[in-house]
Amino acid sequence: MSTPLDGIRVDRLTARDGRRAVLGPLSWSVPEGSVVGLLGPGGAGKTMLFRLLLGIIRMTGGSAAVTGVDVAADPLVVRRRAVLVPQDRKLDSAMRVDRFLSYLASFYPDYRPDTAARLLVRWSISPDARLGALDDGAKTKLLVASALAREPRVLLLDEPVTTLDPVDAQELMGALTDWMAGGTRTVVIAARQPDAFERIADRAAVLVAGRLRLSGDLDELRAGWKRIGAIGLPPHMELAHWPGVEHVYREGETAWLVTRETPEATIARVRDAGGTVHLAADMNLRDIYLTLVRRQSGNNP
Repeated sequence: MSTPLDGIRVDRLTARDGRRAVLGPLSWSVPEGSVVGLLGPGGAGKTMLFRLLLGIIRMTGGSAAVTGVDVAADPLVVRRRAVLVPQDRKLDSAMRVDRFLSYLASFYPDYRPDTAARLLVRWSISPDARLGALDDGAKTKLLVASALAREPRVLLLDEPVTTLDPVDAQELMGALTDWMAGGTRTVVIAARQPDAFERIADRAAVLVAGRLRLSGDLDELRAGWKRIGAIGLPPHMELAHWPGVEHVYREGETAWLVTRETPEATIARVRDAGGTVHLAADMNLRDIYLTLVRRQSGNNP
């Protein structure tokens, strides 16, 4: 059986601002053909990571490859294979939609105007409309349509649903699902909330303060994390140092222990310490994400 290729691979990637590391060291791989949700709060480094992957800004250490192409050695090749839909959606308000798409097509020999036109019809965006007359949601859809028309092997979406209402967000995710069915394509969706991608993603990663805190198969991540509520444990007991415990907080007499992949061992340790477990609950991706952010900031719920 052949080993799946990586759509994206980074190894000890770093970016610095003077002497201060603002991203990394970061090692991460995204299997080709997967849809990944990249979660992180504002300022976590999601946009910087995307720009590094395209060679728009230079890394200060480590390496990165997109579809097997070294970013530092061949950034132009990478940009032909990977497309970014940026968070900043400022457009020339006087330009018409059809002129905007024609302008983009002039730069890319493989541009498929029929792909963009089909999506405009699907999303009821008039080719004659001025860009300044489009609402934020329509602008996002237009940029996605223009990106898909380039037939990329890797699509990077920087917080695409921030300006969309729930209906528009669902329509966008539906179009991405249809596009993914057309070939071996990789999508990374940067977001601050898992709702932005959870319906279509098969993998997730969490980036906090420039560091990758979590990455893996979405179903496996959900299955591996548990929240255990225990009573009867001494307040001075250093629960956070227990093996497998990712985060601890207290609510009244209850100590809440967030565990990763070792719930049975943690439950046994609680009982050995004289405590009683009154709840062992599964965690969804939002709970896992909030745990990692709170652990970084030192805040409890």
